[in-house]
Amino acid sequence: MMTKIEFNEILKFLYDGAMEALKKDKYVAPFAFIATEQKYNNPKFALGALALDFVSDTAKNKSLSTLKMIARNNNAVGVFIVTEGWIAKTKDGEYDGIRPSKRSDKEEAVIISGKTPITGGFISQIFVKKGDDITLGEKTETFGGDGSKIVDNLLSNIWEPTC
Repeated sequence: MMTKIEFNEILKFLYDGAMEALKKDKYVAPFAFIATEQKYNNPKFALGALALDFVSDTAKNKSLSTLKMIARNNNAVGVFIVTEGWIAKTKDGEYDGIRPSKRSDKEEAVIISGKTPITGGFISQIFVKKGDDITLGEKTETFGGDGSKIVDNLLSNIWEPTC
């Protein structure tokens, strides 16, 4: 089982890697990382990577179905998603049914979100890209609670029995 402290450390590690990719490559490709416990605990967790295809809703659904299947088949103790995406703030913090990509107040962000059977969390880093220049904006971190609502919904039944 992954503790909340271990979860937070992996989330921060993935954030650092995503920010390096953003600085170097000017984008962050969508990836999932599946944490499994190691037999000899050195290191305690292995992170397997899976490229995700978020080019369309159909591709996203296929990628996430594959992710869930791999996570279940490998007894994952944590699942993390690293991606770029649009975010938008709502007045009361509740999802208003309008996708961020369709909102006029949307902002581009690097989003790292994760979930375990006992905890979740996310880090989002807003950025503005002008040519080769990237300016960082607001960073939001939530540890030891819910992951982002979107990732929570996408991965909601990952640890539930399938039969």
